[in-house]
Amino acid sequence: MDARRYLEQSNRRRIDRRSRSPKREHVPWGARIKRLLLIGCWLITGGAIGSSVWLLPVVWQWLDRPIAWVGVSGTMNYIDRVTLQRRLMPLVNTTFFQTDLALLQQSLQGDSWIRSAEVRKIWPETVEIALEEELPIARWMSADMINANGKILRGLQGHDFSALPTLGGPAGREQEVMQQYQTLSHHLRPLGLKVSAVELSQSGDWSFTTDDVRVVLGRVELLERMQHFSHLYQGSLQLRWQQVKSVDLRYRDGAAVAWHKRGHIASSR
Repeated sequence: MDARRYLEQSNRRRIDRRSRSPKREHVPWGARIKRLLLIGCWLITGGAIGSSVWLLPVVWQWLDRPIAWVGVSGTMNYIDRVTLQRRLMPLVNTTFFQTDLALLQQSLQGDSWIRSAEVRKIWPETVEIALEEELPIARWMSADMINANGKILRGLQGHDFSALPTLGGPAGREQEVMQQYQTLSHHLRPLGLKVSAVELSQSGDWSFTTDDVRVVLGRVELLERMQHFSHLYQGSLQLRWQQVKSVDLRYRDGAAVAWHKRGHIASSR
């Protein structure tokens, strides 16, 4: 009897121990695979980041190459292409990505002979510049040039501009002088005359030269005095034009004509 009781107590103890021990959680295979894939992705991502950190300086150095060539395109009759390239090289003596196009553009626009400039970079090592050159219309005070808008173009060495007319006037009135030159040229063209010089004096008197004849207009009534000159030229001066030295139109009722051989004679209106 005692032996049987002992066996029953032992069986109860085994059952109690089993009930107290934790049960293993059953993990589905799908969840296990997802967990493994997630771990693999993190490992791959970490390896890629590490490789990128190591390779980035190498790749960047390969991409950011030094500028080796500055190309200049556009029709240039006055600007020397080689000289311009040499002048710009200090501004592009750097790498592709570090080249400052805004600074380069500013430098080009500071050249009075450049009307417009477009700058771009072409990988891996080229800066391309497309230029439009200014067109000189006349000489300004015999040293510089001037364009159709009255902009002063600083003198260039190695170019002969002696065939262009000469304009002159006080500083700051270049545009006004250019406009007057264009007006006079338009007015004299039907007469077969060509303006070779226009001058605005410090006192405000206008004068122009055509065929080595100096014509003084004065300060006021310029259009009326030009019309008077046209009538005077067609009426009495054209046939003797080679003998005329100067014409002064600052008279209310006439003009003073200076001749190369005869002194002065007056011509009435």
